[in-house]
Amino acid sequence: MCRLKKFLALGWMALIVLSLEAQAAFARESAENLHAFSGLTQGTTYSIKYVGPLRADLQASVENRLALFDRIFSNYRPDSEISRFNARASTEWFPVHSDLARLVDRSLVLSAEVDGAFDITIGSLLKLWGFGPFKRSPQTVPDKASIKAALKDSGYRKLEMRLQ
Repeated sequence: MCRLKKFLALGWMALIVLSLEAQAAFARESAENLHAFSGLTQGTTYSIKYVGPLRADLQASVENRLALFDRIFSNYRPDSEISRFNARASTEWFPVHSDLARLVDRSLVLSAEVDGAFDITIGSLLKLWGFGPFKRSPQTVPDKASIKAALKDSGYRKLEMRLQ
């Protein structure tokens, strides 16, 4: 019985040593295949690190996707799709990028699930309070009449959309 315990102990030790060697080899290989790039986007920075073969096109692909995201969703850019949609006085249908349509669709579903506790139509309230791109001075609490008027412009149930 004592020999069996020694044999098992030696087996476990050999397994641990082999595992540590495999981890060290993986770490060496990973360090050799570690690639990184970074850049600026939407007023901040991003950094991407990955292990694998070098993909010369990956940074350009990421930057193109981030630029598209900015052109669609930025509420700091007056020419973005969402800004152009929000600036419209018309209630006529407004075609948008499929990413924006899917986001609005999911947002409306979520708004309904939480009975309006989440609501993507609060732009008038954001502007009134000076949040996001709507900075204002002096920063004071808006009066009740202004809040009531902004609330009349809000409400996810007032927004209709259709996916094509």
